[in-house]
Amino acid sequence: MRLRTLGGLELPGSALRQPKPLVLLAYLALEGPQERGRLSRVFWARAADPRNQLSQALSQLRRAVPGVVSADRDRVATSIRTDVHDLLDALDAGDLASALALHAAPFLADVSLRNLGHELEEWLYDTRENLASRLRGALVDRAEALIADRDRSSATELGELAHGLGRVADPDPAMLLRLHTVLLAARSPLANDVRLDAAPFELPLAPTSAAADARLRASERRTTSSALPVPRTSFVGRVAELTRLSALLDTDEHRLVTITGFGGVGKSRLALELAHRAATMARFADGVCVVPLADIGTTEEMLARITEAVGAAPVQDEGGRPADHLAGQLDGRRMLIVLDDVTDIEGAAGVTTALLRGDGPVLVVTSRARLRVEGEANFPLTGLGGPARPDAGGARSDAARLFVDRARRVDPRVRLDGERDAVDALCALTEGSPLALELAAAWVDVLPVSDLVEEIGADLDLLARPDADVDDRHRSIRVVFEQSWSRLSAEEQSVMRRLAVFQGGFRREAATAVAGASLGVLSSLTRASLLRVSPNGRYDRHPLVLAFTRELLAADAIEEAATLERHTAWYREAVVDWTERVFGPDHQHLVGLVAEELPNAVAAWTHALDRLDASTLLDLSTVFVHLRFVGRPAEAVRHWERARSAFEHAHPQEAVLIGNLLAMEAGGRAQMHQSRTARALAERAVEMLRPLDAPWGLRAALLVLAGDAGSRGDIDAARRYRRELDTLGVAEHRGLVHQNRGAFLLRTGKFEAARTAFTDGARLSRERGDRGSEMACLSGLAAASTYLLDLDRAERSYRELRALSDRRVGSYEELAIFGLGRTALLRHDADEAARLGRRLSHYAGDEGDASFVAGGDALLAGAALLRDDHEVALDRCRRAISGDGGPINPAVHWFAMDVTASVLRAVDDTKTLARLLGYARSHAAGWPFELARIEDEAGCVDEADPALAAELALGTDAERFALRLTVDR
Repeated sequence: MRLRTLGGLELPGSALRQPKPLVLLAYLALEGPQERGRLSRVFWARAADPRNQLSQALSQLRRAVPGVVSADRDRVATSIRTDVHDLLDALDAGDLASALALHAAPFLADVSLRNLGHELEEWLYDTRENLASRLRGALVDRAEALIADRDRSSATELGELAHGLGRVADPDPAMLLRLHTVLLAARSPLANDVRLDAAPFELPLAPTSAAADARLRASERRTTSSALPVPRTSFVGRVAELTRLSALLDTDEHRLVTITGFGGVGKSRLALELAHRAATMARFADGVCVVPLADIGTTEEMLARITEAVGAAPVQDEGGRPADHLAGQLDGRRMLIVLDDVTDIEGAAGVTTALLRGDGPVLVVTSRARLRVEGEANFPLTGLGGPARPDAGGARSDAARLFVDRARRVDPRVRLDGERDAVDALCALTEGSPLALELAAAWVDVLPVSDLVEEIGADLDLLARPDADVDDRHRSIRVVFEQSWSRLSAEEQSVMRRLAVFQGGFRREAATAVAGASLGVLSSLTRASLLRVSPNGRYDRHPLVLAFTRELLAADAIEEAATLERHTAWYREAVVDWTERVFGPDHQHLVGLVAEELPNAVAAWTHALDRLDASTLLDLSTVFVHLRFVGRPAEAVRHWERARSAFEHAHPQEAVLIGNLLAMEAGGRAQMHQSRTARALAERAVEMLRPLDAPWGLRAALLVLAGDAGSRGDIDAARRYRRELDTLGVAEHRGLVHQNRGAFLLRTGKFEAARTAFTDGARLSRERGDRGSEMACLSGLAAASTYLLDLDRAERSYRELRALSDRRVGSYEELAIFGLGRTALLRHDADEAARLGRRLSHYAGDEGDASFVAGGDALLAGAALLRDDHEVALDRCRRAISGDGGPINPAVHWFAMDVTASVLRAVDDTKTLARLLGYARSHAAGWPFELARIEDEAGCVDEADPALAAELALGTDAERFALRLTVDR
């Protein structure tokens, strides 16, 4: 009995037609025995009782075909075979006709994906893609052979079948290159379609049929006579790098290209792949060879290896330099020589210089450092990464693809679809280092990837493998690092150790002050690929190199302590300087600088907090205002709260520090819409700081209190706080004060006055270079214009806001998209509102911002209402006002309730509309205009039911603005 999966889904001889049990059977057949818990999670993640659902499916299978599955308390298995097994057997046997007959349609082509769930859907797509890719590769192999036999008609047929499989499998650059060559050589009109598919990858496609013929003939010669090493594993990614390198080799301008990079970054593998591709270039008609040099150390051995590889006559003792004799024999030969790993060969530069004399070969060299000879084109290589390519289940980077490929070589049964986040974290930790990813993949049959990330972060020695046939240089990451370390001078080692105190990157001035690094030493470490420098002069290093050097620094407690002190002192002075200049004309530059240096400032803060150094913490504390400024207030609050709690417990006499920390934490809590907590913290800060000379913290606390009073409609308190702010002299905060006043006027329905205040605030902030206050005022100006139905002005303000956010001055991108979506709804433009709603949901989801995820759902609900799609509108409303994601921005929440009221009115659900109105009235403080809109929408609902409203509130805290909506229809 065979389970049919290619095309339809059927178990012959069985009446079972329900897809879920049959998909479960296919999963077990192809993936092997599985744990019950995993199957329950993969197949019924949303069910109330997943294990019970699994038991029911297994019972259905047993009733349909007794004995088809076996199960115990922990695991489930099946011995049934599928037509996929037959297809793979046919491909392995080279039986292409049978394989084509079996693959009449894609894997599970008729199965609806609607209720499968993300992980199962991804498995289905991955399997479908892998099968199509295998078949396409076999078709192209056969087509190439047929063209060599001059059977163009059959080659065309197979090539076009392979092209058709591109609708199932994602585009693979190497396959597109081969397929285009085959179709062009076969004179198929589909060659142009493949050219279009290949355009995003910038591949070196053959321009004419004759060129394609020549490429295939060269490939045939290479296959039959070349001595190029055969790769033992697949080559993943590097499309852009191969394209640029191929372009360098395709002209006469470059005779020496050196691929440099950190150990394990994939220099040798890239050079080998380049050599295989170069073998098809007409320029290298005399051949391509790869010369491995990693295990030698002298130029004599180097020359002997090259001589043997190119088939030259051994150099006799004829006087002169041996390199010149070899160069003479190679003069005029059109060939490419890859010199793999010359790092440890003293004098290698002299040999390459000699070989470049005359009209000799082209050289590609791999090394950890440049040769520094005339005419050298340096090609620095970093880890795998780049733009993620779309594949079946989402987006997967080249680094993730490599890890998954190598993991499946370790254990073909391994499924990593449910560990996508952990795989991404591993790729970030290794920064896409191919060697590190391959070493990590060796553990997938022992550890989950999430545990693997944690273990590697704690112990570099996990990245090692005991395989007998592994090159000693690549047996472990530590070996790679120690090789580089041994080549450094004592001074370079000392500097590299001390640089380990820097988090992320650093600038030369900081490296000099903290680690004693001269420009010469930094340059030397950069040339050795242990440091890298960006075009703007900032230094950085690979995360695993950082981990290695931190181990070395930690081994010397005295040196570590002294270096940490210098690091903290440097960033303390820097933060004081930034704080003094932040409201000046170079505000925008400083915002970028603070963002760049924030990890180091946090490290300095942590060190000072560990020592309870109040003076240093007071100077450093303002750096976390930047986190609020870029939309990360919770992170800032965590730092301030931890320090405040520590000092309140251990040193309560440090009133200035504690008061400042209270004030800043209050600002963060206010931004997180935790109004009651923010108000209490600000009141404590004001009480503590008023008797002291601490104007900065006092102003910050008063601004929080003024804004809070305005939002609650407490006019007298708001005026009182603003008058006190005026007496303190808040010129640098003048724009923010106007914004504060505008927000108060907005909430009380005085929209024209609010617009004037916001306009003045934006102008003053712009004049002072205070982009943060400018954006706050622009957002208010846009909101006021929306309330006045001046939609053109509202859209202009939101677009200005987006432009400032795009320049990374602040984090108002989501608010601007939300506002533009609201104006689109007011214009009854359902398509634009839906487009912006989807964009907002995606953007906010990536940022983890529950407020604007809810905003996206509200926009999509409004768009669905405009289209009279009430079911979708109701579903989106439930999501928008459920409060499941956390505290929601009040403005977003009121908008969501407004849309919900419109939807409920449209479906004539007065009962739920009454509940909504009752809830709105009980939470209306400071939001009279929004309440009026909902009351107007409610219309026929005369009285809301307070008891129902109380049932729906998630708690007694009105500031949570959360509502459980149950539609009874």
